[in-house]
Amino acid sequence: RCLFRSVLTWYAADPGMAERIASPNNRDVKWTGQPDPVPAGLATGVQAMEWLDAERRNLVAAIGLAARLGFDEVAAILPLTLWGLFEQRGHWHTWLDTNLTGIEAARRAGDLDAEADLLDSVSRAYVALGRAEEGLGDLRRAVAIRQAQGDLTKLAATRLELSIAYFETGRVTEAISECEQAAAMARESGNPRGEAHALSDLGEMYQRMAQPEKSLEYHLAAQAIAAQVPSPILIGAVQANVADAYLDLGRTGEAVAAARTAVELNERSGNRMAQGDSHRVLGDALRDAGQPAEACRHWRAALVAYQELGDPRAEEVVGR
Repeated sequence: RCLFRSVLTWYAADPGMAERIASPNNRDVKWTGQPDPVPAGLATGVQAMEWLDAERRNLVAAIGLAARLGFDEVAAILPLTLWGLFEQRGHWHTWLDTNLTGIEAARRAGDLDAEADLLDSVSRAYVALGRAEEGLGDLRRAVAIRQAQGDLTKLAATRLELSIAYFETGRVTEAISECEQAAAMARESGNPRGEAHALSDLGEMYQRMAQPEKSLEYHLAAQAIAAQVPSPILIGAVQANVADAYLDLGRTGEAVAAARTAVELNERSGNRMAQGDSHRVLGDALRDAGQPAEACRHWRAALVAYQELGDPRAEEVVGR
């Protein structure tokens, strides 16, 4: 049992370090265990994400084992270290299952902070699976925990997750209100990364509401803030959104330029979802610019990424 505890404690510590390297825009995970020194070959975000993906089955098995053996701290924290992996690689069902295990463990351990983080995380998995409604109750509990803690930074992050869930369930007015509050709270708490995320999400909401001028306004605001944050993943994702907004406005030349930059950024970051998005929008912009052969090359790259992730937008790209 002591051996199991030692191994599982290591598994909670080192993946946490890899997650911070691979996905620096995700929230920090509270963990008291001590990781080994950063292993050789994990110096970049791409290397760290590849390591996490290679170890994914072992790490998922460790979560279940920790829960069965009663090592609730490990079972609660370890799923959070895999948030970026699940999101960037599209492991939606595993994301949901491991987080539900983690929530139960956090509640047994009485760890409200980990519970709230996991409730945020599991809601994103529900959204990815088209089941956003199922995460709303969890998010309201997370909001209550954050309000009681008085943690403005984490409250802003939770309200952002709530805004996304509201939008996906058709509650647009509430979604916009929550997202605006999340942006304001992130700004007040001195968290530019969180503010950029919220502004970018507002831009996406207005884009889906067919208000491209307002969408571009928010995406450009997010871009200006993201430029101050050393996160290629965040900057690349925001850049792809800017390109999409330009395209919706018929500003083809600006869309092509922005999308080319997004492709370069996202290829370096290793974020497969953002890679698919940036190749898709570049293909669309090149089509509108009268360059169908090059457009098809980028659509094919988007298709590969979307198929790897099981993203339904793969069918749309096939149509293109």
